[in-house]
Amino acid sequence: MLDGVDDTVPFIAHMIGVDAYAMDEPGWRRVQAKLKELVPHLRFVSSDDTALAQGLASGELVADTPVDDLARLLRVTFLSSPPITQDSGSFAEIEQLFAALGRTIAAAWGGTRARGQRSKAG
Repeated sequence: MLDGVDDTVPFIAHMIGVDAYAMDEPGWRRVQAKLKELVPHLRFVSSDDTALAQGLASGELVADTPVDDLARLLRVTFLSSPPITQDSGSFAEIEQLFAALGRTIAAAWGGTRARGQRSKAG
């Protein structure tokens, strides 16, 4: 999930070392290629802040989910991703980070309270 479609291009550009605010044609082509690579792996891209409300409504999250706190955790994790990936040029660490965060959210506030899940980090 990329939540904040307005920030997606600058985020991806920064991640691959392109200045989003002084982008030339070759830089834009690099950003487009990375976006095309990522899109199949996304659940959705949204500029709407109701992603957590949708999770509550669908039963993916329980009613006592601390929505504001969870939104802050997701936003800060998302916004700190570029420096983590910039040196390696890989999404491996970010994938593990978001998988761990997803398991934590599911265990704490998932509709089934999947507390029996174990870490799959390796």
